[in-house]
Amino acid sequence: MLAPALFGGAILLFAAARSDYSHLTNAVSELGARGAPNALAWNLIGFIAVGLLIAVFSWGLFRGTNSWAALVFVGLSGLGFAGTGVFPADMADLTTLSSRAHILLSLISFGAFVLGAFILCWRFLQLPGWRGIAAGSGILGLLALLTMPLREMSVPPGLAQRAGFLIYLAWIELLAVALWRQNNGAGYTSRP
Repeated sequence: MLAPALFGGAILLFAAARSDYSHLTNAVSELGARGAPNALAWNLIGFIAVGLLIAVFSWGLFRGTNSWAALVFVGLSGLGFAGTGVFPADMADLTTLSSRAHILLSLISFGAFVLGAFILCWRFLQLPGWRGIAAGSGILGLLALLTMPLREMSVPPGLAQRAGFLIYLAWIELLAVALWRQNNGAGYTSRP
């Protein structure tokens, strides 16, 4: 449950520290890009720490739901997210190895999220008490797909990207709260 809050707080703090940065027009990756002010700190906190929290969470989700899909897709998404901080983009040259790795890892993170959202929707439909979580997972996966065309429309690029991040982090929070409620006796059961 900490990962979305950490990311949200970090992006607000690091963006506010830069007078040249706009949430409407700048990509999140620009906060950790080569040569950016506080790039190392952003990459450690905003990408690596958040991604690793998500990857570790995948193990707890697996244990709570007995779903290998949760372990694989949530874990892969978190590791891809963390990897974007290990390989910062070079905004002046997106053909560098680090930039290409950054882009590839962000695509892996997003792809694992979308596939995971739909697969976990189906899996959670089989768990008593998880139908609402299943529906939420499927809806968030669909919303994530619907954000993709925003980048081709007249929506400011930073805003379009943040819509995707918001949906992704809402999915993580949805799963985390569901698991927390299950572990605290709120009625969820982990076995079909």
